[in-house]
Amino acid sequence: MRRGGVEGEFCWFSFFLGKRKNIHNQYSGNFSSFQFHSQALSMLTSTMLLWATERRNYVTPIRSVSWCFRHGSQFGFIGKERLAKAQLIRLSKQSALMMVPTCLEIFGAGRFWDEFHANVLSADQGQFFSRLGCLMLRQCRMEVDQLCDMLCKSPSLTMVELVDLMFLDEEVVGRLAALFDNLSIIGLTVSSMETKLLDVLLPAVMLNLEILNFVGNEPFRMSDLVSMRTGLILPCVQLLSLCSFHCDVTPVNEFFFSTLMKYFPNLTTLFVDWSVLTPAVCFDQQAQEALQGIGWLHEQPRMVVTCLLIYSPDEETKTAVKLIDQYLTDQLKLRHRLVEFSYQDQSPANFSLILIGKLTDGRAERLTEVIAGSRITQPDLRHWRYVLQNVPGFWKPDLTMQFGGLNEDEVQVCAGAAIKQQHAAALAETCLHTVVNSNNVTT
Repeated sequence: MRRGGVEGEFCWFSFFLGKRKNIHNQYSGNFSSFQFHSQALSMLTSTMLLWATERRNYVTPIRSVSWCFRHGSQFGFIGKERLAKAQLIRLSKQSALMMVPTCLEIFGAGRFWDEFHANVLSADQGQFFSRLGCLMLRQCRMEVDQLCDMLCKSPSLTMVELVDLMFLDEEVVGRLAALFDNLSIIGLTVSSMETKLLDVLLPAVMLNLEILNFVGNEPFRMSDLVSMRTGLILPCVQLLSLCSFHCDVTPVNEFFFSTLMKYFPNLTTLFVDWSVLTPAVCFDQQAQEALQGIGWLHEQPRMVVTCLLIYSPDEETKTAVKLIDQYLTDQLKLRHRLVEFSYQDQSPANFSLILIGKLTDGRAERLTEVIAGSRITQPDLRHWRYVLQNVPGFWKPDLTMQFGGLNEDEVQVCAGAAIKQQHAAALAETCLHTVVNSNNVTT
């Protein structure tokens, strides 16, 4: 059976280069070696190397595709997550463009996106962006006109990440907001942003926004939130993620959580990194007040689950986690679950996940799957969409491809390093399973 898609073209290209003599005989006798090499060279210049994940099967059609544009040294990752097993493949530019993305990530300086945009994308870009549902921009530079043009050609766009972008000013945000008005943005990630920018951006998405994620190198400040223009609330937000958030106007107590509910009155799901609550992992008065605030939060009828992620690498922090767990049980009488996990393969548990609320709800189960099961300590919109709505296609696409430039020597070197990391991770995982199975036998 002839394989189609990426694998089919890759095999065909290898066949073409390996069967030069047969092709030579197929044409007229005056088809010279020079002509053949000219054709082969033409094919090479119209192709490119891509780092692509292996498909789970070759029977079902490819419905979801993620494209990543980041430096070759970061091959093997999307967001903060390591990709599944992948390999280097060769595709023609035309066939690559047929793999239209449902998710697109640009991470870093943006050089490779610029190279792809200038040398691969055709003048008619509408087809390439026609199915784009999630756009992730992190620490990158981009021409504003180019970004606006992309948004205009992405009618299916529902999730946008704007993280640590230096080019966002009042004029740029105004142009983005005008375009967001014509889209149904249900998920938004932002880093630290001035109040005047929030006053422009949030009204454009407030009637559709269901997921709001605060993340970034510089924490989002509570003062910027409470300084927004009077009456601006986000009534549709159900999931709020405080990965990087600084409470600079109030202690983290019942008043803090009641303030959050003022801006997000229909909140059902809350994710909080413990560093947002207290600067240190310890069980002190400040920690107790924060937990009491969570207790008040779960008296609200709409609230389903609160998720606390605690970095607990040593005995001191693990002891603090046990005291927090005991306080939730004995004093606050809150239903909760404590899960410990390791961020890295074959390492002791160094993170603690506490889920509070309705533990049998699907959102609580999917939170555990994403964070503890997949060891993702800083989820992005792809994960939050799955948690809230059980939509896995953005998080687990049928195919993920990474473009590391048209310099093939550079791409091959970086791919070799990625393969070594891939093998090391697989070996560590095998060793871990061996230890676990051995322990099960002895017990």
